[in-house]
Amino acid sequence: ITIGMAFYDWALTLALFWVVPISLAVIVLSKRKLHKQNRTNYLNKREVTEQIQEGLDTIQEIKSYHQEAAYLNGLNEKIDKYEHQLTRSESLMGIAVNGSQSILKLGLASVIIVGASLVASGQTELFTYLIFMVIGSRIYTPINEVLNNLAALFYLDIRIDRMKEMDACRAKTLPHPLGTGRNFDVFHHAGRVPQTKIVRRDLHVKKVCQIAFCTALHDRLVMVHGD
Repeated sequence: ITIGMAFYDWALTLALFWVVPISLAVIVLSKRKLHKQNRTNYLNKREVTEQIQEGLDTIQEIKSYHQEAAYLNGLNEKIDKYEHQLTRSESLMGIAVNGSQSILKLGLASVIIVGASLVASGQTELFTYLIFMVIGSRIYTPINEVLNNLAALFYLDIRIDRMKEMDACRAKTLPHPLGTGRNFDVFHHAGRVPQTKIVRRDLHVKKVCQIAFCTALHDRLVMVHGD
């Protein structure tokens, strides 16, 4: 479109589109800062949700040891931290997106000034000037959508990094429960183990978990009661 309009009238085309690369540059140059703010905001949000989930899972223990006030104070601190970081992130996002869109609006003003000057000097026709005015009033709408979508993609990069992290965790291996000294891939090798060995493996894992739970419970009681 730009090339075709340039053949029609290069001066008005330049006045119409000179703001587009500047607006894109504002968004692209702010990507690193936006990514950092969005990542910090996402981590703070995870801390809040994990704190709430921990409270739901251990509500009986919290009440038993009279730790309601300590738990709520910690939760309130994390929520305040999350809200403060969210305000900074949204402010930076608004400045970057709205700033680039404001620069984009200067193109229409440039068309008005340059077109009026060209018509007054007789270098262009009034009809051509009106055509560029109509185009300038509509052509910036899809460009604004592109800028908004770019800012949204910067935030989605954080979610994509989290998905990659979760996919990497699925490849973890555990010591083989049958004591063979090999690594046992819990996601891929289960279908290749005979049924009798699966039963022995489950019993072994269950026994190990019971011993670990009893040991942790004993240490907790010793810490609380002192004997």
